[in-house]
Amino acid sequence: MLAFILRRLLQSVVVLAVVGLIAFSMFRFAGDPVNQIVGVDTPVSERAEIRKSLGLDDSTAVQAARYAG
Repeated sequence: MLAFILRRLLQSVVVLAVVGLIAFSMFRFAGDPVNQIVGVDTPVSERAEIRKSLGLDDSTAVQAARYAG
């Protein structure tokens, strides 16, 4: 019985990791969120500032680690 519970716990951790990876990937492929936040006529410098404040200028690995918590 203990082996069954441990196996199910391990499976649930794997499922949660895969679902988290899929969710992160979907947000990454949805496009640049800064374009959706600001208007078309927003200057490039302001876009860069918003991107930096949201952490979107970091590498994908850093963003994924931040997303994972």
